[in-house]
Amino acid sequence: MPSCRFLVDSLTPQLIRVFRARISAIV
Repeated sequence: MPSCRFLVDSLTPQLIRVFRARISAIV
């Protein structure tokens, strides 16, 4: 399913950005 793969590839960077933002906010 290339569409699912594309969706994951497009969502992962946003998740990482939010995750780093929360870590920086906690620290």
